[in-house]
Amino acid sequence: PPPPPPRPSSSRLPSSAPSSGASPSPPPSSRLAPAATASAAASATRAASSSSSIPAMPRYTGMLDCFATVVREEGFGALWRGILPNYYKVVPSIAIAFVTYDVLKEMLDVEFKISA
Repeated sequence: PPPPPPRPSSSRLPSSAPSSGASPSPPPSSRLAPAATASAAASATRAASSSSSIPAMPRYTGMLDCFATVVREEGFGALWRGILPNYYKVVPSIAIAFVTYDVLKEMLDVEFKISA
């Protein structure tokens, strides 16, 4: 059988290790693996124990209650918070679509008539 392909270097650092024949330290990822595994196990344990507790009550009982609560707690302007960034996204796309439609209509010499 053909020889196996060469293994990639496990270290991304420049080769400045002493050439005394001492074994190189393991890559950082293998040193952190036990800690990451322990952390994941702890997270899973917390999630399992919290799912057995009583579920929290929903914050809103319906859409009208949601609107009333937001207006009461955050003010009327909170209903439109974030609309300006959305307009920055939507307006150029609508403008591009309109211009593209109009240019293609002229290029293809298409007449659009609405009959009454």
